[in-house]
Parts: sequence; structure tokens; C-alpha cells
Amino acid sequence: EITPSGYIQGVAYMFMGCSNLRTIPETFFSSITGSSYDGVNNFSGNSSLYFYNMFASCYSLRSHGDLSFGNSGTSTSTTLYNHMFYNCYNIDTIVMPWTYSRSSSISSNTFYETFNNCYCLHSLTFSPYGREYTYTAYGWKNQTIDLTTVGYGYLQTSVYNSGRTWGSKAITSSYTYSSYINDPDSYAVDVAYSKFGRKEAVNFINSLPNCSSGSGNTIKLNKNACSGLSTTYKMSSLSNSEKAVATSRGWTVSLV
Repeated sequence: EITPSGYIQGVAYMFMGCSNLRTIPETFFSSITGSSYDGVNNFSGNSSLYFYNMFASCYSLRSHGDLSFGNSGTSTSTTLYNHMFYNCYNIDTIVMPWTYSRSSSISSNTFYETFNNCYCLHSLTFSPYGREYTYTAYGWKNQTIDLTTVGYGYLQTSVYNSGRTWGSKAITSSYTYSSYINDPDSYAVDVAYSKFGRKEAVNFINSLPNCSSGSGNTIKLNKNACSGLSTTYKMSSLSNSEKAVATSRGWTVSLV
């Protein structure tokens, strides 16, 4: 058992390679004290804040705890979120922390392979606020969030200590999709029945930070996600009005 205390100065590589780690308690970070803000709110003003590789290769991870860090710094790091959840094969839900830049723009992609191979991902959003503040991602430019490899994958050799069982609750058809899509222990091998389709993409888009003052920001979605299902779920059926939400916030949605 890990009992955190004091200040956190950064979280890069914090849990990297903890392949059997399944859950991090929701209150893990908020239990850290030592400033006028609770938990990691003492990131406030930290210009060298990094999340890169924080959970990389945590193969069994299902829950990452509360990452709504509040006023989580003024980082201009070009590696801010790189590989943050890379190869988290079994993670179900991710709520991204927000950070922002007051005076300088982040013009290089900070989302390099952030979500690659999150095979079981069913929900991805940005936290709408920190514990103390709401804020806008001022100055973000040329960001690419690639979600083409999430929601499905070959899990037979990748269940590790996740609590999933290969061959149990597999989504392989429209029938098993209806039966298991909301079951946290389910998984999809085929992109045609992905756990991250149109509905999940809309929720993600609706949570995007406002980067309307920036340019060149792109969301890449898998056009074949949920192609074996009805229009309601197919990624290729994402409507212009749904994409327009992203556009109004400075993002372009690309189906690839």
C-alpha cells in the first residue's frame, strides 16, 4: 500500500511499468497535503509540469484515481501528455487533467501516442474543471489526439492482473454488443464492434478544452469503429453538427 504525503512536483514516469497495478484509489492524489490547496493543486504555477509516461505500460490498470488537479500549472512542455496512457490495455475510463499556458503557446504535439493501445477504453473526457478553477487551454496549437487504436484489440495475452477473463464477455456481434457494452469486464477484439464508437466520440468532443485561439488541432477517430452496428453507433455516422462542436473550440475531427 502506498501512502502519499507532502508535495508533488511532477508525475512523469510515476507508475510506468507497474504491470500488475489494477486500481489507484479515487482519493490517492487528493490525500496529498502541504499547501493551501488540497492534493496536487500545489502544481499551481509549476512551469515544468509533465504527465508523460505517467501510466505507460500499466497493462492491468482499470482506474487511475482523481486527476482533476485544479489549477494544474502553466506548463509549456512539448511532452506534456506524451505516452501518458500508452499500452494501458485494460483501462476502461480516462478523465484527462487540464493544464494551460498563460503567456506562451504550446505549438508542438503534446499528445504523442498518449492513448495508443487502450484496447478496452469506453469513456474518454477532459475534466471540466479542477478542484478550484475552470480554465481554457490558451495557446494550444498543432495538437493531434489519435484515438484510432482505442476500444478494441487482441487481448488474449494482455489481460494480466486486470480481472478480465479472455473468452468471457467478448463483444463479437451486435447481440453481444447490446449485452456487454456497459459491462466493465467486457472487451472487443474487432474494430467493427469497438467499445469506442460514435457515442463515445461525441462525449469526448463535448468535453474538449477551448483552443479556439490556436490552430492546427486535430482529433483522429477510426472510421471503421462500430461498423458492424447500426448508424447510432457507427463512427462513420458522426454528424456535421457533432463535429461542429469541436470546430467551435479550435479542433478538427478527422475520420481515418
